[in-house]
Formats: sequence, structure tokens, C-alpha cells
Amino acid sequence: MRLRALLLQEIPSARNQAILKREVDTLLAWAPRLLDGEALVNFMVDNLLAPLLVSGRAQLALSVLPALQNTLRARSGEKHAARLNNLSHLLVNELGAEFKQETATSPNGQTALLTVRSAAEQFIVAIWQADSQRGLWQTVHGIAGVLPLLIALDGPEAVVTLARGVKQAGARWSET
Repeated sequence: MRLRALLLQEIPSARNQAILKREVDTLLAWAPRLLDGEALVNFMVDNLLAPLLVSGRAQLALSVLPALQNTLRARSGEKHAARLNNLSHLLVNELGAEFKQETATSPNGQTALLTVRSAAEQFIVAIWQADSQRGLWQTVHGIAGVLPLLIALDGPEAVVTLARGVKQAGARWSET
């Protein structure tokens, strides 16, 4: 509730930003101790990531992604793909607006865009690396889940490149 109250404040002073950061860090530390599984994922997405993104605190929201990707490692199968897909759509919808706002209003907008892009890329790579350790089908579900984010970052050509890479690697799978 304190986090939501801080997010509702119109004037983002340095003091409020520090309090907000401390509140997010506290929630990230305590949530895994109090929740697990789907409840933890829901809490992190619905009560941390989404409100931060909606309120325009993209950098603080992106700081939630590493903890969220660790939490998502426990998910598997189609449910994993669905959760990642919903999360990808949230990031695309909210950060797409942030890209435009940052580059339009900030003289250093390109730096902000690269930071957001870098965080999203690191998120995708970490998810795929964790999924690849859990087998072929988990990898397929992980790839399917983050396709909207991949397309937003690199366009539809990225999916074609990914498919070509899988086809080339797949030809060698029967040899092993």
C-alpha cells in the first residue's frame, strides 16, 4: 500500500524517489520469504512491475526483472509460455510508450532507450538460458512466451533469424 501511495504522488522529488527505491527493494527482499510459486509471480508482476511501468518509472520497473526471471525459472510448460507472453505484452505496451516519451522529451533519450533495450535483452537471454537447461520443450515454451518482446526489440526479422538458427541446429540433433 505504501508503494501505491508513493506512486500516486504527482511530484517525483529526490526524497520520494529514494523512498520509492527503498520500498521496492524491501518488497523484492521480503516477497520470496512470504510467497512462492504462482502467488510470488503474480505479486511481482501485478503489484511491483505493472504499477511501476504504468506510473512511468521504467528504470525502477526494470530493476524488478532480474528477481522476476529467477521466480519464473520454477514455471514450466504451457503455463510458463502463457505467463511469459503476458509479461512480454505488458513490457511491450508500457515500454513502447516510454520509448516515445524518453526520446521526445529527453535530450539524452537514446541513452535511456539503450538502457531499456539492454534490460529487455538481458531478460530474454536469462529466460532462454534457464529454459535451455530444462530441456527442449521448456526451451520452446520460453521462446514462444517472449516472442512479442523479441519482435518489439528487433522486428519480425528476428523471428525468421531465430527459426533459421533452430532449423540449422535441429538438423544436428539427430546426429547426437
